[in-house]
Amino acid sequence: MTWKEVEVSEAFLAAWRLGHHEGLKACEAVLWVLYNRFKAGWSSANQVGWLGVIDAIPASHYLESVPTTGYPDFADLNVRRLLLRAEDIVAERCLDSAGLGSILEPSGRRTPLLYWADAGRTAEWRQWFRERVSGRRHRLTLGNLWFWP
Repeated sequence: MTWKEVEVSEAFLAAWRLGHHEGLKACEAVLWVLYNRFKAGWSSANQVGWLGVIDAIPASHYLESVPTTGYPDFADLNVRRLLLRAEDIVAERCLDSAGLGSILEPSGRRTPLLYWADAGRTAEWRQWFRERVSGRRHRLTLGNLWFWP
């Protein structure tokens, strides 16, 4: 297994675990947020690159504990499509043509989305997240998942 394959599999699993309850489109949006964080240089103190971004998810997550268990059904063709999409996003072989990772401003500039939260769990949101992120207007909605720049 190559290092890039490890990054793809970890990014795929993180996106699936954090977004599958709202569908695979939401999982892809989470992948784009992770990509935006990667491009912005977000990382944990222990890792760099994609693994550093994934390792740092708990620091900017809306809940105190981040889901870290469970696996998708790989017999599901949509799950396989998501894995292929993860490969393309991590390898930077595709564009965010669906607008799942950024929003188009009136000026014509695209602003990357960097946070998400489940609107159905607002009572559980961390204080940090409430103070720094949720006070702004969310810019993308996929089911109960809200996304912010």
